[in-house]
Amino acid sequence: MVCDKIVIVDVDEALKNNGEILRLIKDKYPSIAQLFHFRKSHQVHFVGGASAQNDIYLAMNDVYAAVGEPFRFSEDDNNIFLQLVEEVTPDRIEVFLRDDCKLFGRDERFAKDDKLRNGWRMTGPVYGVCAPTPQRKELLIASVVAINRQFGTHLILLDVTAERTQHVTEPQPPTHTWVEGSTQSLQELQLKHLEKQQRHMQCVLLAASTTRAMHVELLSGDAHIAVARKEQEFEQRLNDMLRGP
Repeated sequence: MVCDKIVIVDVDEALKNNGEILRLIKDKYPSIAQLFHFRKSHQVHFVGGASAQNDIYLAMNDVYAAVGEPFRFSEDDNNIFLQLVEEVTPDRIEVFLRDDCKLFGRDERFAKDDKLRNGWRMTGPVYGVCAPTPQRKELLIASVVAINRQFGTHLILLDVTAERTQHVTEPQPPTHTWVEGSTQSLQELQLKHLEKQQRHMQCVLLAASTTRAMHVELLSGDAHIAVARKEQEFEQRLNDMLRGP
């Protein structure tokens, strides 16, 4: 038996109409025995036999495309990011990425959950991106690059691949995304992390290269060539953004 879980963004969308989106995704993959939202959390769980592992991976990407994969930062960077979004407002961040940067295409959007959910294992706010793979991973990276350039931050996006935990037997310890009672201002936190700028650039390029390597492994023939071209175009766009106007 295989038990996996992922962290999502838009819980309200996942639970809408009694979890209709999750039911439709489960019906698409008959080998998956269970696919459900874990109560009072931002988690979606997947259960199936050993032969269902590939379908579980595909279903994870479908869930991310529908309700969002979150940005993953270190604790310090996450605190900076949340304070930035609070000051700028989530709606303005969304407009900036969608309209000013024109990052999102069809079936792609900025995902957000602004609710503070008392008693939940992980409370809001949580932000990320909804998009099919591999575009979602590219958009997570490109969004952080654009935010850093626009707002003078030096955020470093951690691993953007699906977070998978095998053989889940018990709930994990509570995780909080908001540091309550913080005495540091956004400016102080930014100054604390100025030395991360070069490391951020290296991380962005490494993530792009990692994504391309994954595609080379999974695809072949014409599909392989098409994805390779898309990755080259994306890496060039990242380099242009990093160089600035």
